[in-house]
Amino acid sequence: LDIGVDAEVVMDGARKDSICPDGVLRCAVPGAGHPAGDPLLPVGTAHGAPAVQHRAVHYHSSQTQHQHRPPFVEVHVRIVGGKFAGRNLTSPSDARVRPTAELVRVAMLHALEADVKGARVLDLFAGTGALGLEALSLGAKFVDFVEFRPSSLHALKANIALLRALKQTRIFKRDALPFVAALEPDRYDIAFADPPYESRMLDRVIDTWHERRFSRVLAVEHASTHELPKGAWRRAYDDTIVTIYRA
Repeated sequence: LDIGVDAEVVMDGARKDSICPDGVLRCAVPGAGHPAGDPLLPVGTAHGAPAVQHRAVHYHSSQTQHQHRPPFVEVHVRIVGGKFAGRNLTSPSDARVRPTAELVRVAMLHALEADVKGARVLDLFAGTGALGLEALSLGAKFVDFVEFRPSSLHALKANIALLRALKQTRIFKRDALPFVAALEPDRYDIAFADPPYESRMLDRVIDTWHERRFSRVLAVEHASTHELPKGAWRRAYDDTIVTIYRA
């Protein structure tokens, strides 16, 4: 499966002889071809935000399926805005992983429009990496992805290779909670958190953010039934809510 493209992955528990002298495990990226997909539809505006194609079925980047969500079907994920607009991304062949719905992702990035350009971005529970890669497409300086599930890592590395974004990205094969607990204040400008729906891991990430302020902005996606502290901005999209916290 080696196609000769390196992905930079920082791992816990990796054998010493598999790590380069710089402390980073270098892995070849499989499946980095450009998959076929629907052509990019024209983008209009509605209420100040881009209007995009919205499928009736919502998808979420989670490791467990929300009880009201439909069974797994093939997921088509694409970058909507910026320099990578129209590029289709690889999704894990795993029913437990649900990439963020396109409408929700675009709305979240639109709300952060003034913050994205030149931003240092952290994408927790990264899944396909769609949130972080959309931010990179819109002008973010770099993105660090945190993910540990093998199928998601496979897709994430392929998507980074597809967009030739190796130099602006890093993948940390880590659990998100100890990762954020070790961060110093103001390490990032924007942090995304999109864990499994109803997961209390999200509450712990938010608690850590309030304690350490590891980013200026924390944007989270969660189920409408999951009550969280009030943020600076909140919008509902069917059974999904986006909440944005600002330092």
